[in-house]
Amino acid sequence: MTTDIYTFLDAHNIGYTKHEHEAVFTVEEANKLYQEIPGAHTKNLFFRNHDKSQYYLFIIASHKRADLKKVAIELEEKKFHFANPDELIEYLRLTPGSVSALGLVNDPEHKVRVIIDEELWGSEFVNAHPNTNTATLTFTRSDFQRFFEVVGHAPQQIVCE
Repeated sequence: MTTDIYTFLDAHNIGYTKHEHEAVFTVEEANKLYQEIPGAHTKNLFFRNHDKSQYYLFIIASHKRADLKKVAIELEEKKFHFANPDELIEYLRLTPGSVSALGLVNDPEHKVRVIIDEELWGSEFVNAHPNTNTATLTFTRSDFQRFFEVVGHAPQQIVCE
């Protein structure tokens, strides 16, 4: 069952500002809308290792490119593959185009390992989709970090170029 993210955030006193907008499916589409929304914007990639024994949510600043070869070496993995839509639904209860850090609310068994761009972790304000691509939520750094504490996921910070 999918957890309602607004109910979850409110129940845990995690503050946010909601910005509704048209559905966006790519970073390029989102960037057009984000000019009006302050703070760091995220790109979220859901992938798995070669033998499907570990799944990862990789959260980076939207203006950066993910060097998955470099990340694989840092995480001591041989190779990464993007997870398919069925795996995304199974692990985070999300659909393509709506991948978000907030999907971790649907991973109470902590099957997904979280990797976050160090720049985002230290940003004053961070934006994330509320598990749908028709809105963006802006969090203060402390509220964003508190979300991870409450869901029990400790993101591993890495430096992205």
